[in-house]
Amino acid sequence: MLTTTSLTSEKRKHAGYTLPCLCTVAPSYAKGQPNAFVNGFGLLEQGSTDCINIYPAIIFPDGTCNYGGVVYGESESKSKSPRKARK
Repeated sequence: MLTTTSLTSEKRKHAGYTLPCLCTVAPSYAKGQPNAFVNGFGLLEQGSTDCINIYPAIIFPDGTCNYGGVVYGESESKSKSPRKARK
């Protein structure tokens, strides 16, 4: 899940993002209750200007994730090279 909040004023622009985290999705304090935690991380790209792009990368239950149309960490394959995502 990616949540974005943006605020603008005449002088500044602000944005807040909620990204997936690299942590357990079943913390002990939750006592087995369902939650919306998702494993993953965020990729931030900054160009030559002040503009940035933020891309969430979700880690799926089989240990894979995809970014830019490429699947990484494919658990059922012994191949060490990334491959194109399935359509």
